[in-house]
Parts: sequence; C-alpha cells; structure tokens
Amino acid sequence: MLLGIGTEALGAGAAGRALGVEILREAATLAENAGVARVHAEALGRLADLHEKNGQSAAALALAEQAVQAAPINAHELLYAWEWRIGRLYRERGDLRQAIAAYRRAVDHLERVRPIMPVDAASGRSSFRETFGPLYLQLADLLLQRASAIQAGEEQQSLLLEAQTRVEQIKLDELRDYLRDACLQPLRRSAETVAPETAVLYPIIFPKRLELLVRIGDRMHRFTSPVNATELALAASRLRDALSSHRSAPEDSQSLYNWLIAPIVPTLAAHSVTTLAVVPDGVLRTIPFAALSDQGTYLIERFALVTLPGLTLIDPKALPRTQQPALLAGLSRPGPVVGELPQWWVNALVQQYRGHEMSGSEPSRRGAVIHAPGADPRGWTPSSAPSVMDSLGDSTQDLIKALSLPGVRVEIDEIAGLMRSQILLDEGFGLERFGKELAGGSFGIVHIASHGFFGGRPEDNFILTYDKQLDMNTLAEMLRPKELSRTPIELLVLSACQTAEGDDRTPLGLAGIAMRSGARAAIGSLWPVDDAATQVLMHRFYDNLRDSGMSKGRALQEAQLELLRAPAWSGDPYYWAPFILVGNWL
Repeated sequence: MLLGIGTEALGAGAAGRALGVEILREAATLAENAGVARVHAEALGRLADLHEKNGQSAAALALAEQAVQAAPINAHELLYAWEWRIGRLYRERGDLRQAIAAYRRAVDHLERVRPIMPVDAASGRSSFRETFGPLYLQLADLLLQRASAIQAGEEQQSLLLEAQTRVEQIKLDELRDYLRDACLQPLRRSAETVAPETAVLYPIIFPKRLELLVRIGDRMHRFTSPVNATELALAASRLRDALSSHRSAPEDSQSLYNWLIAPIVPTLAAHSVTTLAVVPDGVLRTIPFAALSDQGTYLIERFALVTLPGLTLIDPKALPRTQQPALLAGLSRPGPVVGELPQWWVNALVQQYRGHEMSGSEPSRRGAVIHAPGADPRGWTPSSAPSVMDSLGDSTQDLIKALSLPGVRVEIDEIAGLMRSQILLDEGFGLERFGKELAGGSFGIVHIASHGFFGGRPEDNFILTYDKQLDMNTLAEMLRPKELSRTPIELLVLSACQTAEGDDRTPLGLAGIAMRSGARAAIGSLWPVDDAATQVLMHRFYDNLRDSGMSKGRALQEAQLELLRAPAWSGDPYYWAPFILVGNWL
C-alpha cells in the first residue's frame, strides 16, 4: 500500500514529491525488514527513477544498483528497466565498459520475458520500435563507440559483430510484433558467414548519423555517414513518392546513394562483390535500393540486389536445382470475391479506373496508390470512405471490369511455356481449389498473379482468388507443410501485390509471409506496377532461372536491366524498380 501511495504522491507538486520520497523510503525499509524482496526493490527502483528525472545521477545510479541487488533473480520485467537505467547513467559518465555491461544485462532480462510482453500502440499497430527498440539500438551505439576507440583486431571485430547481432534482435522482435507471433524464431542462431561475392549491408539510423555495417565473409566493416535521421527520412520519402508517380528525383537518389552506398564502394570492389543484400531499417524499407543512382548510373547496374529481414532470418544454403513443377495461379477477371472486398480498397482502384475511362486510355496499372486504413493523408478511413456503388451504380459487372487484370493471362501463359506447371486461372483459381493443389502437389515455385495488398496491419493483408479473399495467415498455413519436406518451396512470387503507402512497417508483410510460410524467398512490389512491363520482367526472370548457374538475385537483376535498357520504358525506374527479392537469393 505504501508503495502505491508514495508513487501517487510523486506527481502532486514539490510538496507531494517530498512526501512521496519519504513514503517510498519507509516502504523500502519496512519491506527489507519484513523480507519482502520485490517490494523493497520496487521502492528503490521508483526512487531511482525520481532522482534520474531530477538530474541527480549519482543518487539515481546508487539507488538503481541497490534495486537490482534487492530484486528476486526472476523479476526480469523489473530488472531489465533498472539495468537499462544503470547503463544510461554510466553512459552519461563516459564509462563505456560499465554501460555496455549494464545494457547487456538489460537485454538478457528483456529476452526472457519479451514473448509475453505485447506492445500495441493506440492505432493497433506494433510499437516495439518505440518501446523496446531503443534499448537494443543504444547498446549497438555503445558497442560501435567502443569499437572506434580501439585498434583494428579481433576485439574490434567482436564488438562490431555483436552490434550486428543486436540489430538482428530488433529485426526479429519487430517482425514478431507486426505478425502478432511471439513464437517466430530465427532460422539459425548466428550469421557466421555469407556467400562468396556477396556483401550484407546493415544501415543503422541514429538521430545524428547513419552507421553502415557491411558483412563480407566472416568479417565486419564499419562506415559512418554524417546525415541526421530527419534529413534521411525526408529524402527517402521524396524518392519513393517520385518513383511511384512516374517522376524523377535525381537529387534525392544521388543523396541517398552518397549516404548509403558511396562510403562502401571501395570495400565492395576490393572483395569483388556482385550481390548486395540489404537489411533496411525504418523508412529505408520503402525505397528500392536498385534505383539509387550515382551520376545517372543505377545501383542495379552494378549489383544484384536483395532485401533481407535479417541475416539470421533466412536460410543461407543453395538448394540443388530440381525439375519441380510450378504452381501458377492468376486472376485476370474476378468473380464472387468482389462482394466481400474492403470498400476503402476498392474505391481507390475504381477511382483510378474511372480516370482512365475519362481520359480514353486503357488501364495499365496493377493496383492503385493506396494508403493503409487510418494513414491516408485525406483522413480516409474504411468507415468514412464513399460507397463503391456511388462510383459504379448497381453494376457488379462494372466493378468486375474495374478490377480486371487483362495482362495476367499472357503472363501465366508465357511462364508456363518455360517450365512444367500446374495452372489455376480465373474460375479455376478458387480458394478451396488453390489449397487442395498446394496440399497435394510438390511445387518449387508458387506464382500468384492477382490483386493483393499489404496494409499497415497483418489483418489488412489479402490476395484475391476468384471467389474469396485469401488472407496472408491462411496462405502461410497452406504453404507451411512444405517447409519440412525434402523439397521446400523455393520461391513465392506475388506479381500484382503492393504495399500500402504512408507506413514504413508495411513492407514487413512480404518478409513476414515468406518467413511464416517457410518459403525460402519471395518477390513482391513496393508500388502498383505496370501491366505490360510486369509481363516482360516476369518472363525474363523465369527464363534466366532456367540457367542453372544463375542465382535468383542475378536472374531478377538481369530482368530489371532489360527493362531499364528497353526504349519502350525509357529507363524509368517506375517500371522495373518496385520489384524486390526478399530472402534467399542463391
């Protein structure tokens, strides 16, 4: 009782704070005498919090260390916060060794209870990055500072590798929260090495600088760019908006190249790197690294690009190329599914379709620019969006026409000509039939050419089959049994799906579906894609894969380069840049 009264008194002005301190001290003494360790520790911990807020760092440190000593050894949910405070206070003193030790202990305590500590923001989205992310990020910062203070050698490598490990922990926990799956586990314990001629880039965004960790083989290299987080985010947002709207942004593209790529180019060249795997952070997830340019030369012209949720979160092995058939599912014209689609999503596509009708042009986009519910700058929400029928009248056929993808038939037919395939098209691509085919067949590739959407939350994510929506959880469950087979699904391709704009968490959806389903790699797009360009890119990609010596990463690179150089698309990144390969690139 005294603990609660003392805590409440702390918020009642100067007199209340003085009374609260006295009550908490009394509570600590009584609990210690009574042998109630947890109450004793909590009283000391709350006193430490008050002293830290008042700028009394020496007293706060002493009280926090006493709280840790007094606490039961299994009070991890309390100990992580107190060790975090101890680490911060030692950091303020400039004692990096003591600070790092405390932060490590804080992370160890948090890891023990993290799966049972759900973190939801008011919007319903995961807020891990805001709540617990700073602990890992501050530890990584301290490790990098310590590494810069010593000469190159094994100790420095150990610190850099640990900093990478802490970043990996952020990636895993953020995916767990996004997917609402506390049981999601990394596929391997550590990232001992990477494939030959491959570098893994970890950009780490700090408030006043950008750190670049580059892993080549079993060695880590470190670089720093003097750009603050706000400037970096603005440039990335402007580039994404420009590329997805058929506009150029050479200054932002060059600036991002200078910050993210230029510092590491000499090291990549010295190690003959041909594939660059990026573990993007925050707003950097929303941009295609392939479209970063240096004096007009795009990054895709120098490297095959792959996106990783984290190096420990993918299977690094190359599987033998087999003659497994592909399952090709396409929807060129939807059926009864139109009756159950989210109104806010349909409205955006209908508005685009009406715009084409008014201009007399043929629709060429797969999808439309759509903001996640609640994130639309116009204040759109599913409940406030105008009715679909307000735009189309009572004609279901008009709605079907607006949602049709005529290029899908050509795409499926062309891919089928390159490999053994089972085809599900239009009426044949029903939800139940699709599930039965997956359960009964052995497919190395699952290619889905249909409208799809990765929204701000996993529950907003779906793919259209002819008769019903296929949500991402169901798709993962359909694919998961293949994970433990001798021939797991090598590649999941979503050629008409898109991520919502306005939230840098949405690209986690593609990584999440690959991880939860057991698919070793996935291909999706960052914005609505051009119908004709997608047909060509997918045909070239699969044609390249027939070359047994070409990796998935190289196959996609070559397909993107063909579109870049084709006169029909004038090198515009809008056509080739949105496609990203997530996961195993071998």
